[in-house]
Amino acid sequence: MIFFSLLLLVVGFGTAVLSWLLVGQMIRLAPSFGLLDRPNARSSHTRLTPRGGGLGFVVALAVVATAIFSAGLAGPQAGAIVGWAGGLALVIAAVSFSDDLRSLSSVTRLALHLGSAGAAVWALGAFPALALPGVAPLDLPLWAGAALALVWIVGLTNVYNFMDGIDGIAGVQGVVAGAAWALLGVEVGAPVVALAGVAVGGACAGFLAHNWSPARIFMGDVGSAFLGFCFAVLPLALLVQLGQAHPRGSLRSDFLGAVPVFAGLVVWPFVADGAFTFLRRLRHGENVLKAHRSHLYQRLTISGWTHARVAQLYLWWAAGSALGALAYVWGGTTLKGTVLAAAGLSLLTVHRVTKHAERRAKAGVTAAGLPQQQTGAVRPRLFLSPPHLGADEFKFVTEAFEHNWIAPAGPNLKAFEEEFAARVGVKHAVSLSSGTAALHLAMRCVGVKPGDEVFVSDFTFIATANPIVYEGGRPVFIDCEAESWNMDPALLAAALDDRAKKGRLPRAVIVAHLYGKTANMGPILAACERHGVPVIEDAAEAVGATYQGRAAGSMGLAGAFSFNGNKIITTSGGGMLVSNDKALVDFAHSLATQARDPAPHYEHSTIGYNYRMSNVVAGIGRGQLRVLDDRVATRRRIYARYQQALGGLPGIGFRAETPWGTGTRWLTCITIDPKIAGTDREAVRLALEEANIEARPLWKPLHLQPVFQRMGCAVFGGAVSEQLFEHGLCLPSGSAMSDIEQDRVIEQVLRAAKP
Repeated sequence: MIFFSLLLLVVGFGTAVLSWLLVGQMIRLAPSFGLLDRPNARSSHTRLTPRGGGLGFVVALAVVATAIFSAGLAGPQAGAIVGWAGGLALVIAAVSFSDDLRSLSSVTRLALHLGSAGAAVWALGAFPALALPGVAPLDLPLWAGAALALVWIVGLTNVYNFMDGIDGIAGVQGVVAGAAWALLGVEVGAPVVALAGVAVGGACAGFLAHNWSPARIFMGDVGSAFLGFCFAVLPLALLVQLGQAHPRGSLRSDFLGAVPVFAGLVVWPFVADGAFTFLRRLRHGENVLKAHRSHLYQRLTISGWTHARVAQLYLWWAAGSALGALAYVWGGTTLKGTVLAAAGLSLLTVHRVTKHAERRAKAGVTAAGLPQQQTGAVRPRLFLSPPHLGADEFKFVTEAFEHNWIAPAGPNLKAFEEEFAARVGVKHAVSLSSGTAALHLAMRCVGVKPGDEVFVSDFTFIATANPIVYEGGRPVFIDCEAESWNMDPALLAAALDDRAKKGRLPRAVIVAHLYGKTANMGPILAACERHGVPVIEDAAEAVGATYQGRAAGSMGLAGAFSFNGNKIITTSGGGMLVSNDKALVDFAHSLATQARDPAPHYEHSTIGYNYRMSNVVAGIGRGQLRVLDDRVATRRRIYARYQQALGGLPGIGFRAETPWGTGTRWLTCITIDPKIAGTDREAVRLALEEANIEARPLWKPLHLQPVFQRMGCAVFGGAVSEQLFEHGLCLPSGSAMSDIEQDRVIEQVLRAAKP
């Protein structure tokens, strides 16, 4: 007994360590395989997070189970039990991992789960009896016991599959349930069950070490469904081994009948929550096989509870249920009845706690005077590109407060400039209050004077051209090309040649990289170099985009970036001016801080501005910069889903990837040809608005803006941008948008485009 107790300690600790190591490897490898989970309202994470962490403890359990079996330490029939139960659990894991990589249909997944459950019952047997308080133990016929076992295995596997979580609920439940099975296995003399229990508990503990606070990896279906299947077949494994260890008929029918109830009570929080959700969805006529937010734990988090707090509630619920399960096996009729009554009361209690949290959250909304979601068809508004923040931003901002670095200067400011310059691939950067401020300082740095012309992209937001006017210059608009929607290099070259012949070249050219894609910078730079005209890149919409391997904003004399709230990374409001020209950046820095001369008093020889970013805001930027790759990957995935769902519709066009670089897909934009589609851009936009979904037309060309028409600004071309404005629409593309939310958009576009 002492040897076996030590063996259990070694197996539990060894599995925990191995699981911790393997899950840590998954955290590092998941991004390389595209195993990244986007947050939604059911998530505890606020940033793109690795998923498939369950694979780590699945492999750990497989290794440990193989070692135990090879050493002959698991008792009679261990080979058959481990081979069938463990092998089928790995099949479930493989099915679930495939579902993680490429979503399987609910019917396919259910059919595979049913087949695995049938194989388990065929190999391990079925429940022979059922013992309920106040009723004599029922000897079940083979068909009834097999049916009960099938429903049990399929049901629990899918309940775990739906209730996986980065919040740790499946992990803490696994630790508690594993401990309970280990205790029962030791008590009744079933070594394979005792060893399996400590191994499962240890593997879940190793996963939780990475996943409690802060959460670092998502368990994924591969882990949760595997756990559910393991806990579902453990009672069958127990019955097989006990049947081998005891003479036929010597096992009490009341004990055999208590095993199914014990199995259900050990995982009672999942069974109760899953059954409650199933019945609730049937009542409301909802599809029980699709992702949803009906679980009690999801309703608690939506009502304002933190995921850590909900996980703690489920931990205590699981611990009480496990103690009740152990009591049920050995207790008399009264104790058995008390345990079942307490289990029902626990579900009712958690349900009441949920309702109380929902009422309190609703009361808080009312007291704050915030708009409430109406009943009926009105759904939460989907915005075009809302901010998406994570944990690092809060950490850097907190450090600024803790060290009293609230003023403009501070360590976050300097670090953000250095980190951003390194990311873009330039030598110098100065952080500013907005992207517009960056462009304005660029105009000052290149010496724009009243009457000077500056060539600028026609198809862009007005902030690209406004800084020209600030300095008294006159914008001259260059139309875009149909391929990239950015400045047309051929038109630019023609315009430069025209002005060269007239002896009045522009002071500069501002090229806007639109909607996350760079312009064709090679011929643009070549044309400007021939005439000695500097190029300023407006990369406000293109943080993370590249041209032939070079970052947007790094190719001209200077690059301007925006960190407005709708950008791919945000500081709430802010911008950055970058350049390899140190003198230019130093001058811009001086202008941004009121152009103060070096003196002990306030001395000023030129007009400056209050354009500097604050140290607090820079802290947000540092955190956002760390997740830029995740944000880009997410927005590209959103684009791919839109294109797959809508690309086959007649008259619907998408902006293709250009051969010269990789875009970020900051916004997914479509064009709608009314002659082919049978509808137009405005009809689709209004349909989305009716469904409480924000969508916007593409930029109105600057040469059509009334302010510039009154100024009589010249334009080269204009037809392409006019057509894009007439037919183009931006769809919601925020990186925090869930697949369910994106499906809302797709559904409305499909309806509006239906002939």
